[in-house]
Amino acid sequence: MTLLERKRKILLLVTSLLICIGVGGTFNFLNDVKEVKKVVVENMVTKTWKAYKSKDGGFAVHFPTHPTVEEKILPLPSGSKELSYSEYTSQPQEDVTYSVAFLDMPRKWTVFGTKTVLKYSLNVIVENSPGLEIMTRDFSEMEDGTRVLDYQGMCGEDYVEGRLLLVGTTLFKITAVHPCNHVNESHIQQFMESFNLAFGKGGK
Repeated sequence: MTLLERKRKILLLVTSLLICIGVGGTFNFLNDVKEVKKVVVENMVTKTWKAYKSKDGGFAVHFPTHPTVEEKILPLPSGSKELSYSEYTSQPQEDVTYSVAFLDMPRKWTVFGTKTVLKYSLNVIVENSPGLEIMTRDFSEMEDGTRVLDYQGMCGEDYVEGRLLLVGTTLFKITAVHPCNHVNESHIQQFMESFNLAFGKGGK
């Protein structure tokens, strides 16, 4: 092989390498563009959500649609007592729901401590939700220091993500339900993070 042929071969190899790098870089760039577009679209969707305030519950949250409000009854495991609670539900699609529920419990129950009350409350929820299986449960804190119990689970073919928190004697349950084959984590996260207790019950 002559010197000229060697130079041509080396030049060909370098050119091929640069082309491969260029194609790979373009591919990665296009993937990055797709991810950015996805985030932008999701943010545009959640920006259409409306802030909703409940004077009775003393909370604010962003819902995708105006919620329906129902008064419900929660039977306790002992069977000797029931608690009434309010639930606000937004259903942007037939198989997707976002809800906030709250109830006032007897003050004497809170002497057991927030962590114990939240764990017991989740057990009661499971007992009253046929088919619900909890996969994970973790304690954490909101930005204001309020302790919460986050949980994820399955109910049939639905993915369920929820959060429980106790403020005084009021228990709040924030829940998002999505079909397993179409779980939008960013919407669930933004929904959970939009919940706040910026004003007390009966406030403006």
